[in-house]
Amino acid sequence: MAILETAILYKDKPLSEVQFYSSDEFLSHETRNGLLSAVVNLVTTAFDDEIQNFSIGGYTILVILKDLIGDDDDVDEENKVIDRKMNPPLGIYCIIDKDSNHKQIKKIMEEAITQFINRFSIYAIKNEKPKKFQKFNSRLEKLFQALALKHEDRFKSIF
Repeated sequence: MAILETAILYKDKPLSEVQFYSSDEFLSHETRNGLLSAVVNLVTTAFDDEIQNFSIGGYTILVILKDLIGDDDDVDEENKVIDRKMNPPLGIYCIIDKDSNHKQIKKIMEEAITQFINRFSIYAIKNEKPKKFQKFNSRLEKLFQALALKHEDRFKSIF
């Protein structure tokens, strides 16, 4: 099992991100951001948040979205419908080896995005500059550290 990288995104911008291994060998930074933006848009508009993972070669990209609804946001209370164009969701993704345990990683992803929302206000997430959130990188690293390393790298770190 290995996690190449993980990041928390808002409006296609990474707010907090950690790389455990380089993913540039199969997907450049620009291509990855464009692909993730397209997937988030597809998930939110066409499939109503039902797609949570997809595969590229020997890797899988896991995606979880959380709606950020404040008191002043437009929400159809009767139908509980959120206008995601006006209120884009906060997202977290992980690029992992295809044979990794999705359930374990998704559990940590849920915990990470919950901690992020508890740490930063909805107002800050929607209005602050992405640099403000970089201090959360160390928290992401701690959360995913146990699952991030490949088996051979775990043994190397022991010796």
